[in-house]
Amino acid sequence: MTTKIFKRTEMKKGVLFILLMMSIGSLKAQWSVTPEAGMTAVKRAGYLDNEWRPGWKLGVGVEYDLNNHFSLKSGVHYTQRGYSYSYWSGMYSPYYYGGDYSQPNYIHLSGKINSHFLQIPFMAKYSWNLAEDVKINIAAGPYIAFKIGNDWEWSRFSNNGSGNYQGGYGYGYGYEYGYNSGTGGTRSFDWGLSGSVGIEVKNWVANWGYDLSLGKEASWDKISPNYHTISLSVGYKFRLGK
Repeated sequence: MTTKIFKRTEMKKGVLFILLMMSIGSLKAQWSVTPEAGMTAVKRAGYLDNEWRPGWKLGVGVEYDLNNHFSLKSGVHYTQRGYSYSYWSGMYSPYYYGGDYSQPNYIHLSGKINSHFLQIPFMAKYSWNLAEDVKINIAAGPYIAFKIGNDWEWSRFSNNGSGNYQGGYGYGYGYEYGYNSGTGGTRSFDWGLSGSVGIEVKNWVANWGYDLSLGKEASWDKISPNYHTISLSVGYKFRLGK
């Protein structure tokens, strides 16, 4: 009797183990990993110049399929944001023209900033079949990003010979140039919204994406649109468990 109970118990354990392995296998089959690379175009909203700047996007996307149409999408991507500036600043110094304050002491400021981020999206994705082995998808959701570096080049030209912002003594010209790395006094955290439209042909993937940065770039900024980023990337999807 004891032997029969033992055998039944072991049989139940074996069945439960097989069911558990089958459920884990089916769960694993719903995951996919997609290494991808591409280029970006970045524009600083409402800043001194509004030109689009090129950049790079590299990383790995991760997806979990809820069913044949809906999935959750995340990952980690390296991306860049930045801008350049160039403008003249008219300042006044009493040391010119016999103490005449009305004469301007012009200073030209220029430079460029290139920030490096690791960006993590949290997106909901909807897909549908366009043809055999061809799918179209759309995805949207928020993202968070962490700054890992900030390259800042700057120069200033002054007509007073001292090259400083406060004016100087006598006539002449001054020129200064500098380069900083690290965070450069800017905030190391960013957040915003992401959207994408993609196509999958078998395991190959191409995505057209848009990111809207809303986080403060510096402590004096406001929460508002800061950067517009358009991206085009390609990758290869590895379906786990298949």
